[in-house]
Amino acid sequence: MIGNESKILLSQYIGDFHPEAQVKGFSGFNFIALICSRSSAVFLAVFLFKTMSQMYKVFVNELPLILTNKLSETANGEYFLLNQESINEAIKALKKKKLSEAYIYHPNSEEILKKFTQEIPLVVAAGGVVTNPKGKVLFIYRNDKWDLPKGKLDKGESIEDCAVREVMEETGVQGLKIENFLRTTYHIFKNSGTPTLKQVHWYAMKTDYSGKLKPEKKEGIVKVKWKGPKKIQKALQNSYVNIKILFEGD
Repeated sequence: MIGNESKILLSQYIGDFHPEAQVKGFSGFNFIALICSRSSAVFLAVFLFKTMSQMYKVFVNELPLILTNKLSETANGEYFLLNQESINEAIKALKKKKLSEAYIYHPNSEEILKKFTQEIPLVVAAGGVVTNPKGKVLFIYRNDKWDLPKGKLDKGESIEDCAVREVMEETGVQGLKIENFLRTTYHIFKNSGTPTLKQVHWYAMKTDYSGKLKPEKKEGIVKVKWKGPKKIQKALQNSYVNIKILFEGD
């Protein structure tokens, strides 16, 4: 999901201030008035800008299917309606590389992902970007690609518990502690022949574990490695777009 919120200070704050009412401005803008007092009253205005657009990048064979509420964003690409037939058409076009990107349009930014998941099945998963005291990051090697440990949410399980459990099961690493949530990624995969959306919630984790790494072979994992900066860069050259995104800055 992409959304930005920035504040521009219109007058410099002097002394203590007392927040008053927030005034909603024209389309997409909020104005917050803060009345300040010291020896004389000073007016402080904070201009709060919120971009009203939201979009989700869903990767299909490493190509983006973009869910958006802005038609202007589709100027250089082809857009499809938010229904099952159109979604499958877009997915097929991306898989066959007939398009380099495709857009699913719906005017309601708050409902677009929910409506998308009403049209195709959803699988929720979670995983971790795990670092050790040396600052190295934990990678797995599966399907001839470097990846990060993740897996499907079990019934009744919290997303955080799922993330920790999956890292432990796939790598053998113990003593994991979640530091913070990173982001959510999306991609399409075939589940019993049906195009399915996988929503993966990623967490930054740390551990002091220095024991043996144990790849979960029944899940197709053949290697587990700790990697420093140079080896991470090399691994990302043979990884997935959604994994590369986790190592990019804001």
